[in-house]
Amino acid sequence: MKEMMMILPLLMATMASAATTSESGFLVKTKLTYQTPKSLIESVGELILPNTNKGWTPLTYPKEGVVLLGRMVKFDSATIHLEYMLVDTRNAESSVVSTPSIITRLGEEAKVSVDTAGDKISISLLAKKTSFQKEAVGSTLNPDFTKLRPVEFLKMLQEKCCEAVTVTNAPEGWITDADVKELRKLLKDSRPASPVYNPLSSHLCGKSTVKREALYLIKGFTEKRYPPGLCSTDFKLGSVKVPK
Repeated sequence: MKEMMMILPLLMATMASAATTSESGFLVKTKLTYQTPKSLIESVGELILPNTNKGWTPLTYPKEGVVLLGRMVKFDSATIHLEYMLVDTRNAESSVVSTPSIITRLGEEAKVSVDTAGDKISISLLAKKTSFQKEAVGSTLNPDFTKLRPVEFLKMLQEKCCEAVTVTNAPEGWITDADVKELRKLLKDSRPASPVYNPLSSHLCGKSTVKREALYLIKGFTEKRYPPGLCSTDFKLGSVKVPK
């Protein structure tokens, strides 16, 4: 339970207001496969770790009570060393399952596999140097998605405009075929709307519109997760295939 109390604030923390600054860091892409005798969990994540990162940071999307945390041990001009903590909150005895680490060359994918107490863990890492504009997110939008359809959520983003928000708890399968049909009606709406941050992101969003956020929701439908990226203003509008 002590580990769970430590992890939950990491997942739910809301960033405070701050000035925009330019920082250096690493674009980190992570894939997790975690197999137990009773389940198979596969999860991914993409975020920017600042050079100054020392604390535990969620590296994958939380799924069924499982999340992979990571922190930077050290880096140089060619390599990066990350330490991991795999957390399974379903485990009553200890939520910390494993603490492996990876040292990899920048731009090259590295993998680590661990077998422990009947569980199989596989983690892959791809990291590249990057620079980014860091700005705190204005607020966290945490509605009851079981009672809210995507079009209604989009209306909230329009009404909240134009403060950027994080979305922390959209469940799998929330966006349906019927929702996509309604979202298609908004693909010519150029009115401004709040951009959406992924809760794992320290990436700065730009200005957004109802059309862009509708497409971002459709992108979430096709990729079976929402939000589907670091920020709703990162993708090209023509890159989303809209189902008919």
